[in-house]
Amino acid sequence: MGKAKEGAVRNEEIQELNTKAKKLADKHSPDLSKMQKVKINKGTYIYISMDKDPEVARSRFIEKLNARTMNISYKNYDTDK
Repeated sequence: MGKAKEGAVRNEEIQELNTKAKKLADKHSPDLSKMQKVKINKGTYIYISMDKDPEVARSRFIEKLNARTMNISYKNYDTDK
């Protein structure tokens, strides 16, 4: 077999990267079946623990959006602005 091109990614390297990514996702991803889904708007949902209040979580999420320093309009959110 010939020499690999400089900068080329071998199949083994790709498999190793995929394996590492899967292990990292398993380690840090929460089990969403043990959390409650809170609807923010038509296309946005957040997940919170079962013992938290959904209305408080929704209002805190919107409050954080409005507190951003960037001048971005969030017209899709019910932010009372």
